[in-house]
Amino acid sequence: MIQNSTQTTQQIQTKTLAMNLTREAVEILYNIRDTNRTKWTGNTEWCWLKVDPFIDTNNDWCENDDWIGSWRYSIQQKEAINQQYFALEKIEWIQTHEDIPNVEATQLCQDSRWRYACQNTGTNTVITRAVHVIWLYHKNTTTPWWESIDCPNGNANSLLPCGWDDPKELRFCVHTYSTTDKRSHIQLCSMLTNFKQ
Repeated sequence: MIQNSTQTTQQIQTKTLAMNLTREAVEILYNIRDTNRTKWTGNTEWCWLKVDPFIDTNNDWCENDDWIGSWRYSIQQKEAINQQYFALEKIEWIQTHEDIPNVEATQLCQDSRWRYACQNTGTNTVITRAVHVIWLYHKNTTTPWWESIDCPNGNANSLLPCGWDDPKELRFCVHTYSTTDKRSHIQLCSMLTNFKQ
């Protein structure tokens, strides 16, 4: 009974941690959007979906920088100009939840300051987290749900340019897995908008 009780308690603690990490990731996506808008106030519509708010590839106001697109990402914590900030980094495409623990970039460790990507520590519990971005959509009610916008680098691949200030929303889900005696999977979906109604 004591052994079963201990295992159950550990599983509950791990699942609670996974849920908190999932919620944290959603907030981090909001933070990335807000950092982009603060950093690039002169051109927010072109810059609000940059994967890394502090990287400007060609000094072209974000137009040719990598945008958050339909893919899987790990969350990176970086530092620039004495500021800590979040960014996204593409990871290999994951077909099933069984693949995620094998993607080292999504595994989490923690030191005294922040969580960071790490390799498997060899412990019985490994927490992995990935952000699955679905699509970017115009919020025009006359636009069918399947007509998404593809903005890999801020350039338009649809009828309306990605950088126009019409209302848009980016739909995404966060997947967090813990590997203990039993596998736990938490999924939480949300959306980012460009602050247009």
